[in-house]
Amino acid sequence: MDIDTIIISCATAFLGGIAGTYGSSYFITRKQEKRQENIRKIALRALDIFKNYTGKTYHDAESEFNIKLNITEKRIILVALYKIGIPIFAENIGKFSLENVSFMSNEVTEKEIINMESQIDNGNCDNLFFEDPEDYFNSNILNKYKRSIAISFIENVLKNSRISDDEQRIIYPENWWDDFSLGEMNIACVIKVKLADSILYDKNTKNIKKEKIDRIINEIKIGLWDTYLDWPYEAFSNVQTQKSAADTVLDMIRNQQYQQPAIQQETNNDAAK
Repeated sequence: MDIDTIIISCATAFLGGIAGTYGSSYFITRKQEKRQENIRKIALRALDIFKNYTGKTYHDAESEFNIKLNITEKRIILVALYKIGIPIFAENIGKFSLENVSFMSNEVTEKEIINMESQIDNGNCDNLFFEDPEDYFNSNILNKYKRSIAISFIENVLKNSRISDDEQRIIYPENWWDDFSLGEMNIACVIKVKLADSILYDKNTKNIKKEKIDRIINEIKIGLWDTYLDWPYEAFSNVQTQKSAADTVLDMIRNQQYQQPAIQQETNNDAAK
């Protein structure tokens, strides 16, 4: 085989490889784009249903929505629709159903739907499709329920508490636990331990500081305290105990470090005498 034949064979193989790789990538990309376009069409079809109810409520469109979209289609788009503003109603833990999706009685406006359609068309929601709605809504319902327990403890117990005159003990309403079930007590006790801090109380009146507690309630509502609400009380209490013990040891070490120079100074003074 002469050199020209070898060069031509190598060049052909090289170009064929490039063409094959490029062609394969192109068709895969095009297939994914086509799939995404079809998913967007499902979401846009759902928004068209709501648009027909302009001036009415999303709840009025509930029956038509559940009839015209099958379970598979709803599973693909529901979380995306919720996150762009469709008021899906989901309040009962473990009860969210794809067969009969419920909507709140918010009024449908054409401007609102057009804005949602724009977000879908521009691909802003592509990463939200296929997020499982049953897991998403049931999880969110549970988080909301936990937050409501924490807020109930603050509103009904902590706001009615006061700190002792020596600021060493917090005095809670008598039998405050009667308003909570055994399951709810886990969350109530975690919040009780976490908020057992003299900084929350007015030094003069010994009552809770309203502005501080209102701020904490707002933080709970937006989810900033969810990490604490997920803790089992026993585990959380153990961690707090270990932290207190570690703080005590550190204080002892610091005190010894402060005392040593003073002792040394006294020794030097005695020697000088």
